[in-house]
Amino acid sequence: MGLVIGWISRLAVSPETCFLRDIKNEVSDHLHVQTWKRGICGHCGAGQHEWNKIQRKKRRLDATSAQAWFKALEALSDRDRAICLLVTYTGMRVGEAMQLRWEDVDLKLGTLVLHQTKTDPVSLPLSRQAKSAIIDLPKDTDWIFPALRRDGEIGPITQVATAIANLKTVSGVQWSPHDARRGFISMSYKLGMPESISRRLTNHATRTDDAHDGYAQMTSSELAPFAQRIADHLESMLTGSTVVTQLQPVERTDNTDVNLSAAATA
Repeated sequence: MGLVIGWISRLAVSPETCFLRDIKNEVSDHLHVQTWKRGICGHCGAGQHEWNKIQRKKRRLDATSAQAWFKALEALSDRDRAICLLVTYTGMRVGEAMQLRWEDVDLKLGTLVLHQTKTDPVSLPLSRQAKSAIIDLPKDTDWIFPALRRDGEIGPITQVATAIANLKTVSGVQWSPHDARRGFISMSYKLGMPESISRRLTNHATRTDDAHDGYAQMTSSELAPFAQRIADHLESMLTGSTVVTQLQPVERTDNTDVNLSAAATA
């Protein structure tokens, strides 16, 4: 396992492969979980459940830290502020966000296509807040989040460490882009959304141990009400404003199929 993670780490050094940083973290988690489930000790092969229990990070913005973090965004450049807000309101991996081109986004339809993913390219909805985060950025390069490379050419941004450090200094809040992903998924659970919806909105793999989950296929437009509702509640937490959308019971048609839009919107 260490050889696999090390190999991915060495590859994740160029703009074209920076998304592998996200893969490295999740491959590591997956391999540890599968090893622990099988009761196999990674050192000696003996059955042992206790050695390798995953201590997942739990940090995310909450009611006590969100507003200070949000206010601190004013200290960042337009580009860095936009990428922080985009990952917050979409839950996407920061490596996926850094690789986005303007041709991947349809601001009129409110959709984006992720190409640098673990699976096939995927189309996802953009909430009002996500669109607002990027709509005013300069469009004079191919990249939504451009940066000057060492060779003098323009390419995608390859790191957000400086922005994160500035946010911490100004707000006093510990935060990383993966905390935003954790916060987005946590909010979907808090709002009672199905796990399958959360997985699709964040481009997580379908559960292999649940055949039923693989049959639930939804388009970007069908996912949009769910994405918007999550973003509305996140915005409320960040700004202290009133939530626009409200929870409504899931309505069922005569044939008992769930009306998913009713579950996501007011």
